[in-house]
Amino acid sequence: MTTSLSGLVTIENIQYRNRAILPNDNDAEQLVCVVPGPEDSDLQVWEVIPSTSNRYEIKSHKFKQTAYAEYAYEHQRLVARSKVSFWWSIQPAATYGPDTYFIRHYVESNLCWHLNDGTHNTPICLKDFAQDRQSIWKIIPYSLSCISGNATQAIQASRPSITPPISASMTEPLEMFNSTMDVYSEVCPSTAVALKLLRCASEMIVDCSSIEASNVHISRLLGKIKVVYGLLLERRSSIVKSDMEEVLVRLARQMLECADFVAYYPEKVAFWMKHKKHIDRETRGEVQRFNLVLDRLIDCVQRGSADVNSIRIHRSVLDVDLSQLEYVTGAGLNGSKQCLPGTRTEISTMLKDFVYANGADAKRIFWLNGMAGKGKSAIAHTTAEWFEARGGLGSFFCFDRTRTADGRHKKIWTTIARDLANHDPLFRRELAHVLDDPNGLRNTEYSAQQWTGLRDVLNKVTSTIMDVPVLIVIDALDESGDEDTRREILQLLSGRRGTIANLPPNVRIVITSRPLPDIRHGLDKVPHVQHFSLDDILPESDMKKYIDAELNRPGAFGEDDITEFARKSDGVFEWTRLACLYIREGALLYKDRFRTVISGTSAKGTQLLDHMYRLTLEDTLPKDDRVNGIVVFCSVMGQIVASAEPPSISTLAAMRQHLTWEGTAGAALQSISARDVVEHLGALLTGVTDNCTPIRPLHASFYDFLGDKTRSGEFYVGELSTHHRKLAFACLGVMNAELRFNICKLKSSYVPNSDVADMPQRIKKFISSQLNYSCRFWTFHVLATPIEQALADKLWRFFEESVLFWLEVLSLTQSLSGPASALYSISCMFTSVWDAQTGVQSLPAFDGHTGGVLSVAFSPDGRHIVSGSRDNTIRVWDAQAGAQLLPAFDGHTSWVTSVAFSPDGRYIVSGSFGGTIRVWDAQTGVQPLPAFKGHTRSDKTIRVWDAQTSAQSLPAFEGHTRGVNSVAFSPDGQYIVSGSEDNTIRVWDVQTGVQPLPAFDGHTSSVLSVAFSPDGRHIVSGSLDKTIRVGMRRRACNRSLLSTVIRTGSTLLYSRLMDNTLCPDLRTTQSVCGMRRWGCDPVLLSKDIQATSRLFQPHLIPHSQRLHPGQRHWIHAIHIIVSLIIVSLHLVI
Repeated sequence: MTTSLSGLVTIENIQYRNRAILPNDNDAEQLVCVVPGPEDSDLQVWEVIPSTSNRYEIKSHKFKQTAYAEYAYEHQRLVARSKVSFWWSIQPAATYGPDTYFIRHYVESNLCWHLNDGTHNTPICLKDFAQDRQSIWKIIPYSLSCISGNATQAIQASRPSITPPISASMTEPLEMFNSTMDVYSEVCPSTAVALKLLRCASEMIVDCSSIEASNVHISRLLGKIKVVYGLLLERRSSIVKSDMEEVLVRLARQMLECADFVAYYPEKVAFWMKHKKHIDRETRGEVQRFNLVLDRLIDCVQRGSADVNSIRIHRSVLDVDLSQLEYVTGAGLNGSKQCLPGTRTEISTMLKDFVYANGADAKRIFWLNGMAGKGKSAIAHTTAEWFEARGGLGSFFCFDRTRTADGRHKKIWTTIARDLANHDPLFRRELAHVLDDPNGLRNTEYSAQQWTGLRDVLNKVTSTIMDVPVLIVIDALDESGDEDTRREILQLLSGRRGTIANLPPNVRIVITSRPLPDIRHGLDKVPHVQHFSLDDILPESDMKKYIDAELNRPGAFGEDDITEFARKSDGVFEWTRLACLYIREGALLYKDRFRTVISGTSAKGTQLLDHMYRLTLEDTLPKDDRVNGIVVFCSVMGQIVASAEPPSISTLAAMRQHLTWEGTAGAALQSISARDVVEHLGALLTGVTDNCTPIRPLHASFYDFLGDKTRSGEFYVGELSTHHRKLAFACLGVMNAELRFNICKLKSSYVPNSDVADMPQRIKKFISSQLNYSCRFWTFHVLATPIEQALADKLWRFFEESVLFWLEVLSLTQSLSGPASALYSISCMFTSVWDAQTGVQSLPAFDGHTGGVLSVAFSPDGRHIVSGSRDNTIRVWDAQAGAQLLPAFDGHTSWVTSVAFSPDGRYIVSGSFGGTIRVWDAQTGVQPLPAFKGHTRSDKTIRVWDAQTSAQSLPAFEGHTRGVNSVAFSPDGQYIVSGSEDNTIRVWDVQTGVQPLPAFDGHTSSVLSVAFSPDGRHIVSGSLDKTIRVGMRRRACNRSLLSTVIRTGSTLLYSRLMDNTLCPDLRTTQSVCGMRRWGCDPVLLSKDIQATSRLFQPHLIPHSQRLHPGQRHWIHAIHIIVSLIIVSLHLVI
């Protein structure tokens, strides 16, 4: 920034040489550019007023108006005038000559001033930033002598004074506080945190050299801030005492919010303008709320009162849009999950010491583990509540086995980032900068990339306020789902990817879980992890206090009874809770029930808890019709356990109305309602006393008990696939009955949902809870159900009659993304099932993998198929029978992303997401060589290996600037072609590693697949930009290319697309069942993310002659909807 960029200037577009003016001071007047006349006009004179952080005001001197961004039209954004301040970023464009600049929106930096044409009085608009002469402006100092005398006098008279900085009298108490409080180093940790935050807030205010002190509302807030710091100086001896700890930390957090509001007030103004808010009214309201809280906190300081529980910190409206980050609702703190006061003191002290430890050997992670029911979650919630009450910056994230359909493991770090941003303005500002990174937090579901973005923000915030602890609590990690859901999380936390060392030293992470094998393997014996197992202690004293509180029968039991009870519990608090409830509900028989509990079993741990579950259920279910009662219980509870999210009684009852029942048991199932079953299970479930509260287990182990026949016996609910099937039919039945056109009865389809004022009320009124659930989760249940003709018929009817109405509901409820991904999986299941000639499947699905199939390949003789999967295994199949020939090849520790046979068919080579390559004997599954190690994730290199020794034959081929997705040898073996995430294709000499040709850079997005033609003369590539390119020629496709197949010895080229179509080369094409092909009659192997491999024999016969109408329309419907959803949302699945 040049020092001359201030004062009086003219602003001229360098393309047309026209000058910016404000024609008059009418309301909503726009800035225009005019052709300069022979004499300069005072309308052309502007004043550039610099502020902090490269911010500038641009003011018209004639009318004292500021240039600001106007969003009056949907497709046109203009530069207009305003009476309030507005800030621009002025950036040099030195390559276009001296005094040339881009004028960019300070908040939405992608927008800049732009002049569309050179005609007189053309408005200045805002367009996306580009290196375009129409967007470049010459800003040069202006001399008053260039204007006639009268105009000069007018300008001098109208020239406003520069906004005054904060006065010395204002900053004096703040600066004194900063210097005085240094002496208080020996205070409790939370008080020290508060003092650091108060200092940070004062420095933010003092550093603002041009705060709008002329704004009466801001001046009022600054005055209150001065009073606060003056009071803190006056009471500096008393405020650091332990009894004032909570007052001080709450005041510190509030002052940080005030400082952020003052320092970033221009951004608030820009945000309010964009949303058509009244600036003065919004400012006045925010300041009043700040001052109200500050007055109450000042009163507490003056009275020496620590009673601040009723005082809530006011956080100003967010001017940073965090909605781009996926967020898991219901994963935060639960106030009801607290330890009984006075209990768990030992572990609480240990956790507090862990949080505030700051030595070189301080641990980063605390792993609290123990079997189910030991009170891990209660300790986690209590610790997080304690930390939050003391002003700490933290986040609490709880996994929940009843919400695995949420995909919480994919959103953990984005949710934590939003939590931290919502509670700390410094973190919020830094997070806003990270959101602009196309590879950062908001554009990926990979934990590693999300973690990197979060870590970078934490490092930047730590540089501002060192030593202030940040606490992240991850509760119930074992409830994330299967091992795949937490594998990457464990790798990050254990430091196996080297990321934990880059975490700021003030960040602490508490993890609770059962000691499952994969979690133990990930966290055990890791230097930076502190372990504590609740299984190693018997908290007899705590348990006795808990029993006294739960039984609530003073004098009914003696000390010896309570001691015996506590020892019987084996430290399992959930068993104790159920046992106490069982005894209490015995009324006059409570002593008999006490004896039953004490003498019931000698089991320990999980078996002890199982015994209590059986005892509770036996006491609950009707004794007069026990057989039918258990049948109904298993039906209802099985559907609750299998639900994608906890249903309410009314939702479950409505969905069960769409099921059909057969036989005597069916009659019993129909006669008893869901409410009749769950209303008696209050000891085990929540949500059983009203129709609208979701039904949840009071402890997750209850669902584990119900789903394990060896543990639950007669209360076993059965295979979950059975209940998924019933719920799939129920969802489709609900949607068939309730979906309709314009379901919320909106008056116009041209008004965005966000502009409908009563949209939440309409959704609640017209979209029932069962329809909401069915629309969001029918795909979840269908994907978990074996396909049968009855279900296929239901799906056909749905796609024929209701699919567009379904899309409307998803749009209204903002639920499009999840079902869109699942719908693609369903399209894979069904469009890949049918033989295009006969309408039947050539072979049954090759079932065996437990994770999605990522890569498949034929053996050279066509007799075998190899597949690699997300379950980390390789499997070999008989291509004729579909039978698995050998046990799964185990060895990879991450997804198997690529497999291939050797030319002689004797070996299989596999590549893994973990960076290793392995060679297998195709007949035995044995690895004849050690794993080929050298790659790291996205290391941007190509490596050539000796297949006999597993050594690298040549140095790594370096040239790509991002990760390499695909490589292939030329037919003569002399060249390698590679495709990369840097959008380029490169050809390499195998012997030298040199690139004989420049990079092919025609693609506009990641290149996912490359291959040579059989004669080696052409290279074909497929990309996320939805194109296939051969040489310099291009053919557009509907979906992103996943893989290509070259059939050696022919001119056939197949390209596997995300919509299951095949895009051909430049020959004549014919469509077959959604697949495009050319040439003769090949066999095509497909990849199916539903853990199957499938075989097809497409023929050159129109599909309309081969499939019956129901199948044909159904298949097309799926393709259409997949395209519609994915294209409209710009999703890459």
